[in-house]
Amino acid sequence: MSFTCIDFFPVSDSDSDDCMSSIEECDRQLSQPDLTHDAKTTVLCLKAQHWMMQGQMLRALSCCNDALNHEPHSIRAIACRGLVNEHLGYSDVALLDYDRALSGLTLQPQHETSSNAALSGRVESLDLSPENDIEPQQACWLWVRKGHVQRASKHYSEALQSYNNALMLQPTSVDALSGRGTVLALSGRRRHGLTDCQRAVQLDPSSVTALNSLGIVLMLVGKFKEALQQFDQALDLQPTFKKAWNNRAIALSRLGRDADVLESLDHALSPESDTHESWYPSAWALKGVTHMKLGDFANAIDSCEQSQRIDPTLYNAALCKLMSLIASGRIINRFSKPESRQQLGHDLRLVFNALKFRLLALVMILGLLVLSNHTILAGLQSILPTLLSVGIIGLIAADLWANKSKLGFVWRIYACSGILTYVRAIGILVVTLTTFAIAEQIVPPFMLWGWASSVFGQAGNLIFQPFNLLNFQGIPDRYHAILNTTDVLLGMIHPMRYSASHLSSVIGIGTPAHATVQFSFSLVFIICFWLMLMVGIPFWARLEERIFRQGANSWRQICIRSVQFGLVHLLVGIPILAGFVLIVPGFLFACRYKYVYSAYLKRHRNPLKAQEAGMLASTADHAVYNAILVTIFVVTLAISNVIA
Repeated sequence: MSFTCIDFFPVSDSDSDDCMSSIEECDRQLSQPDLTHDAKTTVLCLKAQHWMMQGQMLRALSCCNDALNHEPHSIRAIACRGLVNEHLGYSDVALLDYDRALSGLTLQPQHETSSNAALSGRVESLDLSPENDIEPQQACWLWVRKGHVQRASKHYSEALQSYNNALMLQPTSVDALSGRGTVLALSGRRRHGLTDCQRAVQLDPSSVTALNSLGIVLMLVGKFKEALQQFDQALDLQPTFKKAWNNRAIALSRLGRDADVLESLDHALSPESDTHESWYPSAWALKGVTHMKLGDFANAIDSCEQSQRIDPTLYNAALCKLMSLIASGRIINRFSKPESRQQLGHDLRLVFNALKFRLLALVMILGLLVLSNHTILAGLQSILPTLLSVGIIGLIAADLWANKSKLGFVWRIYACSGILTYVRAIGILVVTLTTFAIAEQIVPPFMLWGWASSVFGQAGNLIFQPFNLLNFQGIPDRYHAILNTTDVLLGMIHPMRYSASHLSSVIGIGTPAHATVQFSFSLVFIICFWLMLMVGIPFWARLEERIFRQGANSWRQICIRSVQFGLVHLLVGIPILAGFVLIVPGFLFACRYKYVYSAYLKRHRNPLKAQEAGMLASTADHAVYNAILVTIFVVTLAISNVIA
């Protein structure tokens, strides 16, 4: 943990930092009966810093309050208490302390502060020569600390002013430069922020604060590998710098290195520490999200609850906990207990409040699509599918761009999984389609309904909405059966179900004179969108396998996760029946995971590696299964366009 504290009190040889090397030594000094009030204040502030370095903020706060009882106007004690309050997460109180210290500092005669020393996390001392002007350094430090608190509270304009005030006192202050650079980047002025942080590192390459700030700005501009290097350099210099460990975990998360994320967060987070800085609850939430991605739902729930104990209003923690409770099958047990039911209600309200405007916009769009009878609304109804299609294409493209450095994984899935993977995928396809075909004949009509039925006239997955832009008019009637068959195929996958026969009338050019142009555009569009889907499918399959398969090593867990896997797809608009049928491939993918996991564990006795092997095997089957169905569907569309 990195601390920076100014020693505002003159330090004599008898009570210097060398003598105050431990809390026990501080207590020994305090037990002396002839110790003056000024000396007690000095020793208590030193003791507070020792407690801070051990993460015991409440004890440090008690020492600061004791120091102020002896010297109510001690600027050093006030500043020290401000630092403790800052690390406790009491931002408003810390700001009051810093303001009080700044106002008091301007009233201090120069000779009273000329022999002050500096306390930092590495206990560096200032030059104590008589000609050295210490007061500007004290004021600069206070302005920097104030800026840090304002930045953590997202009051960027106020923080920028505080850093500027510090730089007016000391233009080469590394902490002020790096702090201002971070605020500029957070405010959208990333180029200027990067310049400030780079200058700070040039001024002091050994400053962990400057290196950490430069890493933050590099993350903001999307350079996560370069940011990781800065955090690693900072940690090489100061391995106990917890903020750098947390920021390193964020960079690793964006790079997809989830196992390393947990390792970094273990260094950053100490459950026994009283430190509750602004980043602490978010770090716990990130730990929960990472555990959830790895399928460790129990630890995900624990981490999210730890985050909520610090900040009950954190949306990410509430959402992650709810998803983990659902995925692990614990939601019913929590709901049945009165003491946990109230917390569930709080989490649901928190998630709803965070998403209410998005949900309202979605409801309005769906309402327009369902109820549009007026001419204007009917026009909107014809435009919205196009806008939705463009949005989906944009989201897929953004996801592929984010994974551009991991395309080797796509090749590994399709080319290196072995022929048996394709055989299993085809077998699972046959079983699933047979189940659907039989069930479709006997289920009541409402089972063929999905929420997309109310919007587009037939249940289907929104990710296939871009195909609505194609024109299928002019296709001979004998080929409509082929298109209808693809509806059944697409009902079995994720992405799932697209009704070509129904949606052909949404946007169509129906005149024979345009047939050649429409054919050319449609064919190119089909091929390009198919390629996008084929590249994205392995990543989407891996995500689903992490959620629904990883960690499910017992048959009870497999059954629960398989049911969840099928029914959660109802959210994307597929028919109710399709959601239940998808339990079948979900169960078969889980069997593949369990078989490989058990075989690897028996051979190598390494649970972590066995889990990775099982995940890779089930992901390959899942991705190839989806790829085959998408390819069948796209080939059908291409043939239909040629015929048209």
